[in-house]
Amino acid sequence: MHDSKLSRRKLMATGLAGGAAAAALAACGETVVEERIVTQVVEVEKVVTEVVTETVTEVESKILEVEVEKIVEVERDAGDVEIFSWWTNAGEVEALNTLFKNLQASVPGINIINAAIAGGSGPGGNAKAILETRMLAGEPPDSFQIHWGHELTYSHSVAGRVEPLDDLWQQEGYYEAYPQGFVENGSWDGHVWAVPVNIHRSNVMWFDKQFFRDTGIPDPTTYETWDDAFNAFDDIKAAGRAPFSIGEVRPFYTGHVLENVILGVVGGPNYVDLFNGVSDWNGEGITQSLEITKTLVENYVNEDILSVDPATAFEKIFHDAVMTINGDWAEGFYRGKGYDGQYGYARPPGTDGHYMALCDAFTLPVGAPNPENAVAFLKVCGSQEGQDEFNHFKGSISVGGDPNLTYFNNYQKEAIKDWQNPSTFIAPSVVHGFAARQSWITEFVNIGNTFSAEVRSGDANAVANAQAAMQRACEDSAICT
Repeated sequence: MHDSKLSRRKLMATGLAGGAAAAALAACGETVVEERIVTQVVEVEKVVTEVVTETVTEVESKILEVEVEKIVEVERDAGDVEIFSWWTNAGEVEALNTLFKNLQASVPGINIINAAIAGGSGPGGNAKAILETRMLAGEPPDSFQIHWGHELTYSHSVAGRVEPLDDLWQQEGYYEAYPQGFVENGSWDGHVWAVPVNIHRSNVMWFDKQFFRDTGIPDPTTYETWDDAFNAFDDIKAAGRAPFSIGEVRPFYTGHVLENVILGVVGGPNYVDLFNGVSDWNGEGITQSLEITKTLVENYVNEDILSVDPATAFEKIFHDAVMTINGDWAEGFYRGKGYDGQYGYARPPGTDGHYMALCDAFTLPVGAPNPENAVAFLKVCGSQEGQDEFNHFKGSISVGGDPNLTYFNNYQKEAIKDWQNPSTFIAPSVVHGFAARQSWITEFVNIGNTFSAEVRSGDANAVANAQAAMQRACEDSAICT
């Protein structure tokens, strides 16, 4: 339409020129008129040519603008990626968002679907149950959270649910960046099957610093044995607070405490041997560990132990209770909830020099709808910067050996030092999937849950029942014979 208007305007000019030429011909003679006509026609053609050229240039420019706009639109639509996790608590959400932020920076326009579902601790709760349903239905997310170690290999690698990631590990230099023993614990059949994003520590006793300042009662940094702890616990009870907090509304928390008690009683090598069939679950060390845990649950925990969730149990140490044992995700939780500076930390009795370890990792499922975007996410998880930013909020530490310490607080710097210390004994957590397959995890935490219920009800056989159940769980896992 723009061209037509311009053409009509020039046609009108040509018509006017023709009329003037005819009048001149009648008055002045043929030769002069002819010259004027030729001159005017040339001028008109020149104007028409200029306008047509100008118009074509305008149109071409408009077309170019449209093409550029379409290219930009295509680049902005980088497709979807669905990330499945159980990170929904304070500290966890902020940490996960750093991974998403870095993914969006590396893949502009990617649409991230956050499929986080609460309840992945211990046997997995809602999150792992939903993931299992999706995997069996052939509807995997693009990547899902898993615990490094036996939970990964037995549940998913052996079952053919995840892709081997050897090429990615080689390309990104992870084999050189991560400790060899750690890599071996997440490998099966000569391949690696996930990318780690952190290292958590299970054996941490968290406490309300102000309470101990106000009362003068010895705090957990002074407890060399559980007898030391119980002596202090009596004074704490007399001061009107529950000494210890556990949340056992679903199976998990007692199992977590129990694995740390066992580690402190039997020591690192014997603890590891419990999961390879060398140590005996019927042994004296397990009996002693269960007796300690029985005393704790019977006399020193919050009265609502069986109806409290883990997050509530974390917070109880600042009002109803005084301390708890849990992993260092509690540290990220405390900061996320505004308790920074109010909590202290120590090793549970007998576990100095030990690092009860677990690790969160992400996979590339077989049949992932968007595998290229999933791999881009895995690269963020495995990078030093990605891990440092993530663990700043999560309370855990980076797997790689060259973390940027400006991202980490005092607790995390101590954890990094311990993790990198060759003399530290690395003990794999059973509750969090490092030491045992999913079926054994489920049995272990269920035994802990039943044990707490029996102790609270006054069942005199609680210890014997739990120890016999632990032996059966080892046999069911084809480790004990």
